[in-house]
Amino acid sequence: DCAQGRSSPAGSTTCSSCAAGKMISEDGSCTSCPAGFAQKEQNKPFCEQCGKTSKGETSAEGASLCLFCDSGRYQTSPGVCSACEAGKYQDGKGAKQCKSCPVDTYLADEGKSSKADCGACPTERSTGTAVGNIDLTACLCKRQEYYQDGDGNCLTCPKGGDCSASDGLILANVTAKIGYWKYEADSSTFAACKVFLSKEDAEARCVGGNNTNVTNVKDFNPNNQCLFGYGGPSCMACIDDYVTANGKCVSCPGGGLFFSALVPMLSSCALLFLIVLVFILRGASSKSTDTDSARLKRLKRMSKLFGQMKILLSLVQIIASMPSVITGVDFSPFFREMSNIFSILNFDVLSFSGMMSCSMSVRFFAKFLIHMMLPIGCSVAILAAWAIARVCTSKQNITKRTQINEAVIKVFILIILLLFPGLSTKIFQVWKCTSVAGMEGQYLVQDYNITCGQGEHVTYLILAVGFLLLYIVGIPLTMFVLMFR
Repeated sequence: DCAQGRSSPAGSTTCSSCAAGKMISEDGSCTSCPAGFAQKEQNKPFCEQCGKTSKGETSAEGASLCLFCDSGRYQTSPGVCSACEAGKYQDGKGAKQCKSCPVDTYLADEGKSSKADCGACPTERSTGTAVGNIDLTACLCKRQEYYQDGDGNCLTCPKGGDCSASDGLILANVTAKIGYWKYEADSSTFAACKVFLSKEDAEARCVGGNNTNVTNVKDFNPNNQCLFGYGGPSCMACIDDYVTANGKCVSCPGGGLFFSALVPMLSSCALLFLIVLVFILRGASSKSTDTDSARLKRLKRMSKLFGQMKILLSLVQIIASMPSVITGVDFSPFFREMSNIFSILNFDVLSFSGMMSCSMSVRFFAKFLIHMMLPIGCSVAILAAWAIARVCTSKQNITKRTQINEAVIKVFILIILLLFPGLSTKIFQVWKCTSVAGMEGQYLVQDYNITCGQGEHVTYLILAVGFLLLYIVGIPLTMFVLMFR
């Protein structure tokens, strides 16, 4: 008898051959080649596995030939073809792997056979460098141009913001570019530091954010956007243990001290005392034999000279105060530097004190109080010089005493008039506030750590009103009364 799967015609002495697609088993029967295997010849004891070559192949059960994996499929193991996964396609036959959809595309379905099946991301979105993306969620808002809000929408990167860290960047991780500053992590408003500083200083102070890994907006520190030592709105103030010296924040452990800042003012008053004392004693001790007419002419010439000098000095005082009282004008660095130098002519005795000792560099309100004390200190110095000169002059020398009185009055008027522009500038600076982009309220231009209309600023506004009446109104009014009399 012939084995199973084989037969012989009547009268034949041999059994039929195993056909192609089959193999001879151990018992001599013919068995179909399993799926993934094939045999193209007859009477073979084995089937050859498909996919052993460089091509991906498969076959059905009992196949005599291996067939290439169809498009949209690839060989996962010898003789087995499977559909391409989502995110991939295969546009050829006999492949052993699928092709990934390129960047900025995605593919959700399996078994696709064309690159055209990969859907494109919207124009404002990108997959970055990722390929083989399976759905639209892989399309993130493009870096540089956009950031992503809480609802997944793409919004244009704000001016001054740096959205280059990654695709799909959230607002909290959008940092400030050099020359810009923002108040809160989730703020889309970036303040341009050059509004308050020169372009060079703005880029030097506002160095940009480094908070690209903020996961909690409470961890955001706006001072990290500033050169170390600087802080406050738009990096316009100094942080703790730093003080302002020559327009820059310098290290000063403990900060400035009020009583240390009094030293320059008291020293100036002491120097004024010595100058006035020498002036009135020398002037009064003159033994000139000039007649009253000649003496009167000499006094007129001196008065004219003093008047001309006072006009010139007043012009310099006004120019020196311009950068500190005028807003909206981009003064050149040279002009600002020269104004800072000539601010000493406004009797701003603390303008350079920070260069001598950082402990003398104090907050604006402390400077304000010391400046308001300056007319009192000068008056005391002049009165002390007058008193000593009177003591050193005989009571019988009425002419000399009269000369002393006249000299003291002229010196007193001259000093008060010289102090007047600086006093006016300092008083009005208490009201000079400005807004900062992205922040509520306004801030004192002379000290951006101070919020206008709140706390101690209200107290100093009241003081400023008092000093305005005393000095800005009182000095011209007193001069008018003296001239009228």
